[in-house]
Amino acid sequence: SSAIVFLLIAFISIDVWGQDADEILRRGFELLEQGEYKEALVDLDEAVRLASDNERAWRHRGNARYGMKEYDRAIADYEESLRLKPDNAMIYNNIGHIHYLGKEYDLAVENYNEAIRLEPESPLAHTNRGLCFWRMGEHEQAIADFSELIRIQPDMEGGYGFRGEIYLELKEYG
Repeated sequence: SSAIVFLLIAFISIDVWGQDADEILRRGFELLEQGEYKEALVDLDEAVRLASDNERAWRHRGNARYGMKEYDRAIADYEESLRLKPDNAMIYNNIGHIHYLGKEYDLAVENYNEAIRLEPESPLAHTNRGLCFWRMGEHEQAIADFSELIRIQPDMEGGYGFRGEIYLELKEYG
């Protein structure tokens, strides 16, 4: 009886080909890195099924869905990832970017704010929030983000370029 229970537990944690969730997750991640989103999703679905408490499985599946432009489903996976590991600034940045693409700038800014709260020196989050503010016509806030980006990473051209474009738009040449 205990041998049957052991075999049942072993079967639940190992799929029929003898691969465990970590191996499947690793393979799914490799496919994801190669841009093979549909193929990655097959493995990542299985990794989530086998290890629903694995934050990386949810995050990588969200990334695959993001790559496939399945944005609502990507957000759902990212939110589950955050439930398991709430301090991941990159996930908030990814959710923010999905809202940015949908022109939901207020929601995007909320997520970028959380990314910056968790990782104040994030050039990506400051860039993305600055772009949102610019699209929203909040030029001073956009300039502040791009100035912060320049402070954080002075050799990155984007901050200077974006800030300069806003000054040109405002006809502030001085």
